[in-house]
Amino acid sequence: MLKRFRHDDLDVWFIYEQHLLQTERPEKARNVLVLSRFAQLEFKFGDMEQSKTIFESVLNSFPKKTDVWTVYIDLLTKSGRIDDARKLLERVTALELSTHKIRLFYRKWMNLEEKYGDENRLDNIFAMRMKQFRKDLA
Repeated sequence: MLKRFRHDDLDVWFIYEQHLLQTERPEKARNVLVLSRFAQLEFKFGDMEQSKTIFESVLNSFPKKTDVWTVYIDLLTKSGRIDDARKLLERVTALELSTHKIRLFYRKWMNLEEKYGDENRLDNIFAMRMKQFRKDLA
């Protein structure tokens, strides 16, 4: 249902959460997609710190959910919190992920630095990326 109906109306999501809890399906109510969506809504319409808390909780519980990392990084970047986005990119690139997935985050990080950073930062990220891929090849 979540993938099919992407809706920003808060009441719809609260009703859905309530329905899941009332029908004794708390595991589904605490689903990663549901929590991620609540964090996004909180970020856009509510308290940004509460949103960060929800995202951090999800990422600590499910560190390999790259879709959640991507959404969180994009939200921070769009809201102008570039330093926070950099810290997240540093954290996610330190994880043991597949080369394909990690490449996405290095590309995202390099694009961020091209837009908001300087040559020095870009060179450092490129060096880290090359070091990571050499390690993967070995």
